[in-house]
Amino acid sequence: MENNKWLQTYLYIWVGQFLSMLSSYAVQFAIIIWLSLECQSAQVLAYAAIAGMLPQAIIGPFAGVYIDRWDRKRTMMLADSFIAGCALIMVYVLRSDTIHLPLIYLLLGLRSIGNAFHSPALQAVAPLIVPKDQLLRVAGINQVIQSITGIAGPAIGTLAITYLSISKVIYLDVFGALFAVISLVFVHIPSVVTKKKTSIFKVAGDLREGLNAVLDSRGLSFLFYDGWPCAVKTAVWTPLIAGHPTLSASLTIANIQTNSSKYIASEFFRLRRSSIRELKTIVAKFV
Repeated sequence: MENNKWLQTYLYIWVGQFLSMLSSYAVQFAIIIWLSLECQSAQVLAYAAIAGMLPQAIIGPFAGVYIDRWDRKRTMMLADSFIAGCALIMVYVLRSDTIHLPLIYLLLGLRSIGNAFHSPALQAVAPLIVPKDQLLRVAGINQVIQSITGIAGPAIGTLAITYLSISKVIYLDVFGALFAVISLVFVHIPSVVTKKKTSIFKVAGDLREGLNAVLDSRGLSFLFYDGWPCAVKTAVWTPLIAGHPTLSASLTIANIQTNSSKYIASEFFRLRRSSIRELKTIVAKFV
């Protein structure tokens, strides 16, 4: 019975975080659709995309260093609460007859900062709860959950913005974040708070150590370098086609393609060990 206690604990986390990520992804997509319909400006969408992604991209690596020193459960709860607070403020802003773009950009940026602390904290929870022999399986399930949110999010966001006002759609993000916080209240996550100093030199040293660990692994370095072009591509073409009737279908197909590639890569490494060049050839042929 004790052996399955970790599973019960992680199920609470899975359910709460799944609903939170699904609602967050749907709301983010709905905001893009709404801005494209209301402003009819590619520049507005570009600024919104920058505000929604750049803070997380910049702060994320440094946030991970601090999360290693903080309580993971408390960090996730505070991050979810912060994101819910930003969503509530955005509801108030969007109820106005005037579109306050600077405030929308600011709130999208603050929401991105909250995600910068939430995502690594969630990833750091699994090793504290899951037995070592189950970590690979749990990591696979986490990928499935992220894939489902990536596929279903655009569809839900499009459906919601079709029948509801944007202020009501954003409430989905509030409810999802609150549900995630409540689910964390009922679970125990071991605390590994450290007393390490958090000076800028120590943070930079830990960040450099983590980067060296990634670069020392051929597989991780391949994903690290090849992931940047994919991220930049998505950031560029999403604003360009926002508002197009096929955007939801395009993102859904892209997520299906990504997860199919993951499956092919996992089967490739499971059956045989090969060079990075061969892996690139397989992925290129699939695409």
